[in-house]
Amino acid sequence: MQIAKMNLKSKYSNIIAYFKQQAPNAQTELHYNSPYQLIVAVILSAQCTDVRINKVTPALFKTFPSIKHLALASVSEVFELIKSVSYPNNKANHLVQMAQLVVQKFKGQIPQTTTELMSLPGVGRKTANVVTSVLFNQPTMAVDTHVFRVSNRLGLVNAKTPLACEQQLIKHIPKNDIATAHHWLILHGRYVCKARSPMCSSCYLTIYCDFFNKNLKPKPAMTKTNETAFKAHQTKLKEKQKAPNFNTVDSEGNQVSLSELKDKKVVLYFYPKDDTPGCTLQACSLRDNYKLLLKNNYLIFGVSADDEKSHKKFITKYDLPFPLLLDTDKNIIKAYDVWGLKKMMGKQYEGIFRTTFIIDEKGTIAHIITKVNTENHAQQIMELAG
Repeated sequence: MQIAKMNLKSKYSNIIAYFKQQAPNAQTELHYNSPYQLIVAVILSAQCTDVRINKVTPALFKTFPSIKHLALASVSEVFELIKSVSYPNNKANHLVQMAQLVVQKFKGQIPQTTTELMSLPGVGRKTANVVTSVLFNQPTMAVDTHVFRVSNRLGLVNAKTPLACEQQLIKHIPKNDIATAHHWLILHGRYVCKARSPMCSSCYLTIYCDFFNKNLKPKPAMTKTNETAFKAHQTKLKEKQKAPNFNTVDSEGNQVSLSELKDKKVVLYFYPKDDTPGCTLQACSLRDNYKLLLKNNYLIFGVSADDEKSHKKFITKYDLPFPLLLDTDKNIIKAYDVWGLKKMMGKQYEGIFRTTFIIDEKGTIAHIITKVNTENHAQQIMELAG
């Protein structure tokens, strides 16, 4: 495929397909447990690394556990806790003023619109878009240096300003993918398409990349033929074999055992993490078709390694009618062989592979879905039922 012959629509389609395969659940690398913690972390992360912010925020959140506590803090107290980040004086001022305005104007709740967020001290358009995207799953595109660089290099945009870049990306990326696409581009820029030394020899997007095709001549060492391809893990369990039994509790403390679920078909779906874009789409698809699934004799159980508090928040936020099972020690996850080495933007790590097992009334695995369509997962299940 010659890059000159590829139109923009095809380029977006191919690049998005690649990211969906490699990193379907891309998410922020900032650590947070609440809207308050996220907005603070994002404000601190301006012109600073996420690694540094994640080292600073635990002590900050321990000292000021809520937006109300931060609103009562002195700038000097905050400064002492964040002085290792970039521009600590300005950021300390912004954090205290931001917290005070949220308490006074928004009754202590982090606002949910870009306009309202940008009225807060220290919150620019990029920060506001991160918050609305990550917290509220809105189709907003935060453009930082990584997104701006990668988008222009690939030829997804021809933009001279972050705003122009944002507008062009939103125009061409499907609405449901925008929130995740922000993380795809950031992580690709952070680990592969670096500013000074882009790792083109290990990048599988070079065929679509304007920067590579205009400025670099491929060499034999850069070809993929001699590379060992990364092979994604898949469960070794097979259809028609007995499903591994499990005994656990759900987020409400109810005991759940596969051996006791008689005369029902069980949908046991494993997902990477609560309240992330792909996992939310998947859960909502099952929620919206829950009555139909029940009518067809299915019981739904979700499994991740998240704790009870996380599960409860996820269930409440999206009004999920089915239980999420606790498996923080990963006993069920490993019994079903859905834990393994993953690769995202050139970075390898261990995690859960999104997989769904449909178990029949006799406790036998009837179907295994490894290529999960998160947006239409209920339909996938029903189609297998015939």
